Amino acid sequence: MLMMHHYLDRIPDSRALPPKTTTIVLLGRAGRRYAILWAAIALAGACLLTALVDERFAIAAAGFALALGVHAAVDPDDPASVTRAELGVILLGMGAGLGTAAALAPALAWGLVAAAVLVPVELALSGLAHRDLMAARAGAAPAAGQEP
Repeated sequence: MLMMHHYLDRIPDSRALPPKTTTIVLLGRAGRRYAILWAAIALAGACLLTALVDERFAIAAAGFALALGVHAAVDPDDPASVTRAELGVILLGMGAGLGTAAALAPALAWGLVAAAVLVPVELALSGLAHRDLMAARAGAAPAAGQEP
């Protein structure tokens, strides 16, 4: 998710003075393949844990497999695609981690309830804030010398 978070900043960061040198800036278009590779490594680790340690790690493997699919499908140059994909990867990671934890230690199941309640509340609140911000920007007068 952290790699994906920087996709849209790749060009502005590389042009900043001084340049902001994130991994995505350094890798350029290859940054997406790098993020996919790390998602595949997480999936491989979860599969190994499932095979060698406990079958309940299959919950993590399933979540990581879906997240890998999201990484493979995102368009790094499309803000809507990146935003949806980033949110999907976050939710899948939370579900995979909390679901596995609850399966291994049922006393941790409360974490799933908190995430199921708090994530939609946070999304609603941040959506309102973004809507208000975009409305304020749309209504702002253009700067001197710029066309409306």
